[in-house]
Amino acid sequence: MRNKDKSSHITHSIAFLTLIILCSLFLVTCDLLSVAVDKDFYQKIDDEVAWANAPKISVRIEYPGAWGTSSPSVGPVSLDIRQSYAFNAEFTPDPAFSLQGWRAYATSVLSGLGDWRLDQTLLDGVPTLSGVLVPNLPSRGGKGSFTINTTVPVTLVPWCGSEPYVVRTEPRSSRQGLWHVENEIAIHFNAPLDPDMDWQVAVKR
Repeated sequence: MRNKDKSSHITHSIAFLTLIILCSLFLVTCDLLSVAVDKDFYQKIDDEVAWANAPKISVRIEYPGAWGTSSPSVGPVSLDIRQSYAFNAEFTPDPAFSLQGWRAYATSVLSGLGDWRLDQTLLDGVPTLSGVLVPNLPSRGGKGSFTINTTVPVTLVPWCGSEPYVVRTEPRSSRQGLWHVENEIAIHFNAPLDPDMDWQVAVKR
């Protein structure tokens, strides 16, 4: 009888100890989850505060209308752009033009030049604005990310150049406007071609 009581006491002790261990594990797990949730919650608050305290930047997009289309469109950008925070813009050049790269200028500098959109030579020698990160996009354009690390008003310009065109061929075409298949033909353009582009050439007489 005494052995039976002793065995029952040991069983109850083990069960009680197991219950304590399980409760401890449960409490530790809850604490860990609470810390993880709190850390994420407070990080979001910190991010929101940092965004709210970042200076708001005045940004314009300007270019001659013949060059293409953009999103946001020409004029003041209505996005809430903050210093050191990235935002996106997109430009698609007209088929007659190719994108050579985005440029950033101080808006105050461009406003004193006259209408440079009609005479792009007015921008010759005008320095671009430092502290503005612009995307490196292909000549066919596309969407890119911009980051402005300055507080002065900024004007972004998707600078374009004319598409290359044929200036002459060697040999010149025959009277019928045809070349013999076995002839070697040299086609000369007004400017170097972008090797990354898939060019389709149409030679007009």
